[in-house]
Amino acid sequence: MIRIGSLEVHLILESTVRVDAGGAFGLVPRALWGKLMPYDDNNTVVMTQHVLLVQSAGRRIVIDTGLGGNLTSRQIAFRKLERPRGTLIDALNRLGIRPEDIDLVIDTH
Repeated sequence: MIRIGSLEVHLILESTVRVDAGGAFGLVPRALWGKLMPYDDNNTVVMTQHVLLVQSAGRRIVIDTGLGGNLTSRQIAFRKLERPRGTLIDALNRLGIRPEDIDLVIDTH
């Protein structure tokens, strides 16, 4: 948690997925990014998906919502989706927050 004055920000790990490194790094040669980012035999890299919970003046704002719970088993397997700390709802519950306590949701993309 980060506090800036009365603003409180929580960075919540929603999930990890494996993606093709070409999609993540484009035309940047693996010789450059490969030293910083481990890759497997299929040239995939682990990417993390985070959600921000912002609390200020009694309001709770969630920025991005992750992948949600409606993916098929095929989609989960394709992405090699893992949720090492549980779902977004689990993370909110650990902070003492229920979904109905959220005042605003902002999806950035």
